[in-house]
Amino acid sequence: MDDAPHDPPLASTSTTSSTGSVSPAATATSTTGLPIDTSVDTTPALEAAWAKVEQSWDDPSAHDKLVGLCASLGRLEFAGRRYREVRERDPERAARAQQSIDRIVALAMQTLELHRDPAPPSPKRILFPVALLLVTALVGTAIWVWLDAAR
Repeated sequence: MDDAPHDPPLASTSTTSSTGSVSPAATATSTTGLPIDTSVDTTPALEAAWAKVEQSWDDPSAHDKLVGLCASLGRLEFAGRRYREVRERDPERAARAQQSIDRIVALAMQTLELHRDPAPPSPKRILFPVALLLVTALVGTAIWVWLDAAR
């Protein structure tokens, strides 16, 4: 039985059709908040960056470049998937792979936090101004009726 931790799959920002072409996701944005053109297949650039990581595993700048490239393209799932594969199949490199996975998860969480919709106003925040307006209108009407009856 496999006792290794299993991570949930990271969400992809694009989908591949049966013809192999990449179709844009509905709301693909980079970590900078700018829209990403997902109609361009970025896989060759990512594969090249991953090859450099594999060649120079002990070089932190190679890992930084890969993760930075994936983040700028909105493809953190690519790096996450590759590092998970290394973590599961190569115990000697598992610690470095886990560090990179942790960084990728942190970047993904930051991205989600940046794009999170604000919470809708609570009913209390809406109810108080409405009640105040209603009470003011009723008091105003009562004063007007009282003054009109006094004439």
